[in-house]
Amino acid sequence: MQSNSAPLALRQARQHLLEFGQCPSGLVNERLARSWSRSMAAGLAPDARVRPPDPVSNGSLRRALSASHVLLAHSRPIMEYVFDQVRHSQSVVVLADPRGMLMHTLGDEHFADKAARVALSCGASWHEEHRGTNAIGTALVEGGAVQIHGSEHFLERNGFLTCAASPIVSATGEMLGILDISSDHRSSHAHAHTLGLVSTAARMIENRLIATACKRDIRLHLHPQSEGIGSVAEGIVAVSGDGWIIGANRAALAQLGLQMGTLAGRSSNTCSTSAWSNFSPTTSAVPCNPRCCACTAAPCCLHKCKWMRLHGPAPPWRCAPALAPCRLPTMHWRAWIPAMHARALQQTRPAACLANPLRC
Repeated sequence: MQSNSAPLALRQARQHLLEFGQCPSGLVNERLARSWSRSMAAGLAPDARVRPPDPVSNGSLRRALSASHVLLAHSRPIMEYVFDQVRHSQSVVVLADPRGMLMHTLGDEHFADKAARVALSCGASWHEEHRGTNAIGTALVEGGAVQIHGSEHFLERNGFLTCAASPIVSATGEMLGILDISSDHRSSHAHAHTLGLVSTAARMIENRLIATACKRDIRLHLHPQSEGIGSVAEGIVAVSGDGWIIGANRAALAQLGLQMGTLAGRSSNTCSTSAWSNFSPTTSAVPCNPRCCACTAAPCCLHKCKWMRLHGPAPPWRCAPALAPCRLPTMHWRAWIPAMHARALQQTRPAACLANPLRC
């Protein structure tokens, strides 16, 4: 959600909320209206001094950092890179845990004092129940990327901020944390593209996490263009040795027509035939022989020219003629894509197999 509501509409919607307990439709977007309503239900008032939540002990913060040590390890390098991009824009880059507790921050020294005055520092909770509508807390509840600008914040004391946040999820859809960029909305450096920057950074972290968590499993890397393999936009699917999909990133889910919540215990043969047939095995960005595709719709590989790369342990199959998955509804993914036996990345087969796997 990228919202930048008109000041007059925001004032009218806020006044209506305070007088009647609900936002009128049409003045602000639905996500913002839901968040304001949740803030009211939590007992918060826009102009009241907020009683801060119970302070987090050093032990509690240490336990939170320990529980998220893998997330922190993969997030820090990317946060440092992001901070380099916004270093002179009076901004702070923040990583929060699944409860909204801030675990790691990198801030512009000129903005740090302002951020500290509203508890934008490690150990503070920015859950909606404690801070009202804000990018971190609202992204946690809504489960999607959110930008909250100026007076869209429920608490007036946070109105000088503009914040963009994106969830970081695991390969199985578990909420791991929130990445956020906050800055002074009055600054001339505040930019509308911040939401895109933080969302891209979150995807980079997710891709590193899935590669680490599933390094012992077979991983399929997908993209409509061969050059996209290895980029932040690639799809990644983790598959067990017996053919069950055990994880995927968001790009792969979109390309295969799956929902994150439906992954648990799902066999890869339940993906649509057309979804798998859109991809071709590839090595070194060389188009594969269309006969490599294990589907009756192999020509579509030429028309759509989508690409696949394989990582992981050597699969336990031998060369076989192409199979029609629609006729083998109980087969696992290695029956769908028998040409994967080429093992392009490990290069365990002769070059002739890569050129024409059906000969091997």
